[in-house]
Amino acid sequence: MTERLDPGAARWLLAFLLLLMLYGSLQPFQLRPVDFATPLDLLRRLRWDAATPGELFVNVLVYVPFGAVLAFALPASLGAPARIALATLAGFVLSSGVEVAQLFVVTRVASLNDIATNSCGACLGCGAGVLARGLAQRLADSGSLRVTREPAAAALALIWLATFLPPWRMRFNPAGWPVEWTRLLEAGWPAASVVALQALGWLTAGLLLRAITRPQQVWPALLALAAATLTVQFTWFVRFAGAEQLLGALLALAAWPLLQRLPDRPLAAALAGAVVVTLAWRALAPFEFAAHPRAPHLVPFQELVRHGGDFILPLFFAKLFRDGSLVWLLTRLGTRALPAGAITALLLLAIGVAQLWARPVHPPFTTTDPLLALAAALVMTMLRNPAAGAPRTVAGR
Repeated sequence: MTERLDPGAARWLLAFLLLLMLYGSLQPFQLRPVDFATPLDLLRRLRWDAATPGELFVNVLVYVPFGAVLAFALPASLGAPARIALATLAGFVLSSGVEVAQLFVVTRVASLNDIATNSCGACLGCGAGVLARGLAQRLADSGSLRVTREPAAAALALIWLATFLPPWRMRFNPAGWPVEWTRLLEAGWPAASVVALQALGWLTAGLLLRAITRPQQVWPALLALAAATLTVQFTWFVRFAGAEQLLGALLALAAWPLLQRLPDRPLAAALAGAVVVTLAWRALAPFEFAAHPRAPHLVPFQELVRHGGDFILPLFFAKLFRDGSLVWLLTRLGTRALPAGAITALLLLAIGVAQLWARPVHPPFTTTDPLLALAAALVMTMLRNPAAGAPRTVAGR
């Protein structure tokens, strides 16, 4: 049976992605007056600005998912060249509109560089999506890979890797690596809860890989991904690296040969419980509570925008992976995606509300996590493949 991503589901994903891109591009929503006579006057204000390779890379990267989703949302009858051309045009139009809108937003800088690189990102993303769509049937028939049967697991595995991106634009500076390595050695041991979250992330990635490939291939895949990711993290992105990333990966790689003997459901239950306990511990430690709560931040995604107005992509990916993987783990226990999303959102909401009374070591509760859990559940519902069958419960030996 042919197993493909439903174009209708892809369009819902596209709508969600557009909302997220517009939200991140127009933060902090503080407007300023701009004198202009016609819309053409606004376009004339855009200039080519000097940009670093890191800035160009990020601008391309941001629009790659947009183009990739368009490859599935557009009708296959259009043909690959037409879909790539339409995606590039859509990226150009969207980026042009965003750049013009940024002229009215305080702290945002509009430029023609962004339009050019965003359009390239949409083009590259659509090209990659067209190739992936063309390989969908071959992957579906493969005995080694089940990416099209478990699209949510494949997407979450990619999101986990995206959590290791730097929080903003980086320059390639090998001369500064020894200084940063010395800093890491002098920093001391990280908090146990932070190491635990990293280890649980890698173990969850192992279960995700087990859903899309053969069990005996999981540990080698985890080792290869950890080695590649940490090599980049402790070289190019070393300024933002921490010992918890290395320790968490080592713990997960050591534990997986034992945990892989468990069937899917017990392992998923253990991982979900451990993630919830670790999150609660990290949010409420040192367990000193005040008589009156702090004020919550009710505007979603507010904590993902740094002072300059840039959207912190790795922090967003970390939250999306954590919340989405909790939903996915509950679905492995037999819960439907929407109830799993509601349960996850309520758990995160309870932890966040309790945090309002905790000593202010960490930022106060926001509505981002519960909303991301619900959004992940909606996406999983749309990606659900009726032909895929129930989750496997055999031991991964």
